[in-house]
Amino acid sequence: RTSTASVASTASGASREEANPDRTFGPIHNERWMQRYQQLVQFVHQHGHALVPLQYKANPSLAHWVKRQRCQYKAKMSGAHSTLSTQRQTMLE
Repeated sequence: RTSTASVASTASGASREEANPDRTFGPIHNERWMQRYQQLVQFVHQHGHALVPLQYKANPSLAHWVKRQRCQYKAKMSGAHSTLSTQRQTMLE
């Protein structure tokens, strides 16, 4: 089922992703993504870079999350299927 908002934005030239970038994720997934993103922002503030080591003992979940985001980014850049929305991509860049 297509919502009126997505039809209007698609008709105006915007992609479905731009109309609703997190449409494939539920509220809990979006909340968790934002939590990890904020943790990454804190890491960058503390360390001056976003190169979270995979064996980061202070927050192993963040290390794995960053690895997944990089994999999704690479897939998107190569034209393969990716769950990384344009909005999230922009946030991470």
